[in-house]
Amino acid sequence: MKIREKLVEFSKTTMRAASDKNESIKAQIDAEFNTASIQAEQEAKQNAKKLYSEERRKAELVRNHTVLEASVAARKSLTELREALMEKVFAQAEKALTDYTATDEYTDALVVEINALAEQQVGRLVVTLCTRDMAIAARLDSAFVTVQESKEEMHGGFRARVVGKPIQYDNSFARRLAEAKENFNGFKITE
Repeated sequence: MKIREKLVEFSKTTMRAASDKNESIKAQIDAEFNTASIQAEQEAKQNAKKLYSEERRKAELVRNHTVLEASVAARKSLTELREALMEKVFAQAEKALTDYTATDEYTDALVVEINALAEQQVGRLVVTLCTRDMAIAARLDSAFVTVQESKEEMHGGFRARVVGKPIQYDNSFARRLAEAKENFNGFKITE
């Protein structure tokens, strides 16, 4: 073979080798590009998923905060309504008691109750009455009962203590109303 033929042959071989090498490099670049594209796509999906998750969590926090605020406002409103109802109920109860204290039935019952208490005690009984009930003093057993006028409003009923003993009774309507008001539950359902 002549040099020329060898050069042509060498040139063909080199071109084939260069072409093969070029194809190999091109395939390698395509593979790396595909791998990088897939990886970038996966990272983008993960970032989007993370961002979506964070935004969803923020939205849930905002929603929960809004629900909590609404719940607190509703409870406050309900408490205010309950307090208004309680005041109305006890104002009606106080009026009913005041009306009742103007009856003969009340004064008779009060006299009977005080005299019965005086009979049970050993010793003198000091009874405190409100101003409007002082008229019954003459009907009480004066041998066992001393009557005094209350300096504070009792709304009816009486307070009593046994002289010389640590025994006291508070049967005043004011105490009963205060106790009932304290124990009142406007949400309790009675059967």
